[in-house]
Amino acid sequence: MHCFFFLSFDSVKISYYRLCDMLPPPIEDGDIRGFDVEKNAKKRCSALDRKFELTDKYIEYKGVRLYRIRAVISFGKVHVGDLGGFVESEYNLSHFGLSWIAEEAKVFSCAVISGNAQVSGHAQVCENSIVAGESSVMDHVLVFGNSKVDEKAIVRGNVWISGNAHVCGHSVVED
Repeated sequence: MHCFFFLSFDSVKISYYRLCDMLPPPIEDGDIRGFDVEKNAKKRCSALDRKFELTDKYIEYKGVRLYRIRAVISFGKVHVGDLGGFVESEYNLSHFGLSWIAEEAKVFSCAVISGNAQVSGHAQVCENSIVAGESSVMDHVLVFGNSKVDEKAIVRGNVWISGNAHVCGHSVVED
């Protein structure tokens, strides 16, 4: 996970904040001489910030290696050690919020699952798609292109969401 920092300089005080989760606890107060940003970044961006890890188990799917995920902390209905679905990289699933990829679901390419979104069953999310908010994508749904499923939308069954489609609000899309 990459962390980005905002440095705030007051006359005799320095604070930095993590932009990746917008939690602004001051890390160190005092004289800015001797302040080691790299050392403090490593301290703040540790494995404790992660909610899942990539396992050694992988599948080859459409020429892409997808890794099964495993929860490293408990959150929502997910418990430590629970196995999830498959991702191409850690960038496909946010470490923040309650979002999760379950069962045999696959998320790859530049697709992102964030917020409290859930992807399950044999669903696939790929290309530049985003599943966010409180939304659910399940069963045999395929979300691809530049599409977005957001807010409290539910997409289930044998549905394709593609192109520049935006499914949002309290929408339910099913076959």
